[in-house]
This record gives sequence, structure tokens and C-alpha cells, in this order.
Amino acid sequence: MIKWIHSVTETGGRADVVEQGSEQERKARGETKLIDVAHEVLRSRSQRLDGIVSEGGAGQDRKEFKGRVKQKVWDTVDESLGFANDDMVEEITERVVDAAEIDPFYKRIFEEKP
Repeated sequence: MIKWIHSVTETGGRADVVEQGSEQERKARGETKLIDVAHEVLRSRSQRLDGIVSEGGAGQDRKEFKGRVKQKVWDTVDESLGFANDDMVEEITERVVDAAEIDPFYKRIFEEKP
């Protein structure tokens, strides 16, 4: 028990150490591990949110918006001209995305329809 207390204070009281200690106690008593459904759902959501925070929320929104714009530009250029060049589509996409950041009129054009 003293060893466990020492490990908790040594690591700064991290939750995984406490969880490990409680799991060892359950094993010693012969109890099965219970699953906390709400905790698991919230943990998965927090991992997803941590990913968004690490990438930056605005950056993620821009990537999704740019993907929608690029698909529409690609379809339009290919349909109108009969061919599409990657560089040409990328340049048009960048200009539209930049314009949409400033003017909401352009952003509404490329927003997803419900």
C-alpha cells in the first residue's frame, strides 16, 4: 500500500496510476471490471476533440471547406472544358477559399446543403 501511495505522489497523482491501483484492488478481491458506458463515450469524444484542438479548429474547418470547394471546382472545370489540370484546379480552389474567408457570399455558395 505504501508503494502505491509513493507511486501516486511521485507521478503527480495521474489518473492512470489511480485506475491501475483500483484495478489491482479489484483483482485482489476477485471482482470483475465494470464498464462505465458514459465514461467510454466521453473518452472517445475527448480524444476526437483533442485531435481537433491539436490541428486547430479553424484549420479543420478550412480543410473541410476547401475539400468541398475543390470537388465543385473540379466538376465544373472538367464539365466546362472537358479536361482539368491539378494545378489549375488547386489555384482556383485557393482563390475561392481566400475570397470566402472575407466575403460570406462566396462561403454560402459552397456550404453543404441540408
